[in-house]
Amino acid sequence: MFDLFKSDFEKLLDAIEKGRNDSAEKLITKMDNLEQQDGYGTALHLAIAERNYDVAEKLIYKMHNVEQQNWYGETALCQAIVAGDNNIAEKLITKMGNVSQQDASNDTALILAIKKGNDAIVEKLISKMDNVEQQDRYGFAALDWSIAEKNYSVFDKLVDKKDGYKTISRTKLKKMFNELCDPANGKTLLEKRNAISSTINNTNNVDFAPRKVSDLNKKNR
Repeated sequence: MFDLFKSDFEKLLDAIEKGRNDSAEKLITKMDNLEQQDGYGTALHLAIAERNYDVAEKLIYKMHNVEQQNWYGETALCQAIVAGDNNIAEKLITKMGNVSQQDASNDTALILAIKKGNDAIVEKLISKMDNVEQQDRYGFAALDWSIAEKNYSVFDKLVDKKDGYKTISRTKLKKMFNELCDPANGKTLLEKRNAISSTINNTNNVDFAPRKVSDLNKKNR
């Protein structure tokens, strides 16, 4: 009875939340505007939050814009990465023109994927992104998180993305990476980043650290 007073968008959200996929799919087919948002986000945000990936796939297929951010600044892609659903994440990466949006913590999809150890998604994001140097609220970029997570495979791809191997050998930089990631190494992440950046900059003028460590320390006080 109360459904008579609800818009199609409200009915769609209700169907997703209650797992009524048949009703949700009928509404998706019927509706022209699936980009509407409530106080939380789009129907796609809700479908991923509810782990309803069948409905999420249908929304991705029909929606014109899947890059919208919810109340927390999250794109559907960021949600899928945090949820660990590579199938949905890959479909979104393929459809999205811009995968570089930052959430309320200034995290990008790339930074989140590195933190999650999701190398398959990281590789797809790196290949699609022009700028992999965006920094989160702590001043850390994707390269820094690859060091923090001791993930040489990702580190290598990020250096290569910026042509960092033009005059420096992988062998030399990998040795330095391993030394910095050694548990016995007492350097902070900022100091490790500065050491890597200095090596690359001095060799090839590639700037992974546009600000000095001292400047970042002042910012985080």
